[in-house]
Amino acid sequence: MISPARITLLLMLVAASACPGARPCREDAQCDDRQRCVIAAGADVGSCAPDGGEGEGEGEGEGEGEGEGEGEGEGEGDDLHVVAVDVGVAFGCMLDSDARVQCWGGNGAGQLGRSTPQQSDNEPAPVLTVSEVEDLAVGERHVCVIGRFGGTRTVACWGDGTNGTLGTAAVSPAGTLVEPSLPPSLLANVIDVDADGVSSTGLTCATDGGEVWCFGPGYSSRSDGAAVQEPALGLSRTLLVSTHAICGAPAGGPSTCVHLDAGFVAATGCAEGMPCDALGDDLARVALGPGTVCVIDGAQIRCSGDNDAGVVVPSAPGSPFAGFRDTHAGSQVSIGAQHACGIVENDGVACWGRVLFFSTGNDSGPLSCVGAQCQDVSPVPISAGFAPWAEVRARSYGACARSVAGRLVCWGSLFGNANEGSPPQAIFPSQ
Repeated sequence: MISPARITLLLMLVAASACPGARPCREDAQCDDRQRCVIAAGADVGSCAPDGGEGEGEGEGEGEGEGEGEGEGEGEGDDLHVVAVDVGVAFGCMLDSDARVQCWGGNGAGQLGRSTPQQSDNEPAPVLTVSEVEDLAVGERHVCVIGRFGGTRTVACWGDGTNGTLGTAAVSPAGTLVEPSLPPSLLANVIDVDADGVSSTGLTCATDGGEVWCFGPGYSSRSDGAAVQEPALGLSRTLLVSTHAICGAPAGGPSTCVHLDAGFVAATGCAEGMPCDALGDDLARVALGPGTVCVIDGAQIRCSGDNDAGVVVPSAPGSPFAGFRDTHAGSQVSIGAQHACGIVENDGVACWGRVLFFSTGNDSGPLSCVGAQCQDVSPVPISAGFAPWAEVRARSYGACARSVAGRLVCWGSLFGNANEGSPPQAIFPSQ
């Protein structure tokens, strides 16, 4: 899943295309929802970011495109920007337009992918041992990606490796990248990976479009790192992994979910291993949280399930709701431990639910308390001057928002300490 929402990778060669106001991709590629030019199997062949800054000005650079800017930079190619983001507990990772993963925050389990475990760093830095990254999935204290590792396109994971969280029985030194024990055919043809980033299940799943395999200590009580196939989710093109369900969606077909708890069944009406019409066939428009499900229905965020935190109906916390209720008008949503954030009216980002200072970043108004639980009855806006927004990812007690221009703003407990929060701050670029 970065995405931040998961994005279905293109599997066929396509004609030249471009995003509105962007450079065109080369002939055999097309711009995807992450603002990347992609070809067969999701290979990244550059960015289709908006033009500007390196056009026909007086600079010495040889920038591509025909922007009208008058910058004087000497670099070649596109400006580096963020194309996806995902976050865990007290840390986060982003995928940049050079197909590299950059991580920041707490590093107690080596989740930053660096050789200096236990050393937090609130400035994003690349994970150097993996490249050409296509997909990013962040768990509570581990990360898995699809990319080139050891010279081969495969799945690579790092971070908390205890109890089989990284898909291998061996526990490697913190910060070491490993390849999980998945079938070789799946590793060679994998198209999507997702992880539970809200709870301590350590659950991760991957698919090649024909089979789904999962691993982690919270999966079927396994702690030896062995992956287990989920035949009920066969032919899944996209995956969504959470505390209470694993859902897959074939191309053009309804979603199917397995390992459901009673709250998820009550909220959605989904049965184990059966098509779940409530979620539809586009899991990029679905958010799963602890006992709560939200979907995008047209231009409306609709939620169902556990409402103790006020995620489903902010004005009436404490009562569970079976069946989806209109929560807020919006185009994208993500659920954290006890709060949700979404892209709402006028391309703004807002959070709601039972939130702490370090989950909303709000430092004024009714949610200004620190360390005490506060109940929000209306969205708390997050503003950093980067709108319009393309993606928001809420996890644990924090969240990040990625702008259409590829900038990244984060707030809450994503900076090394799960018990301390931060108001919104620019992560990339840092100024």
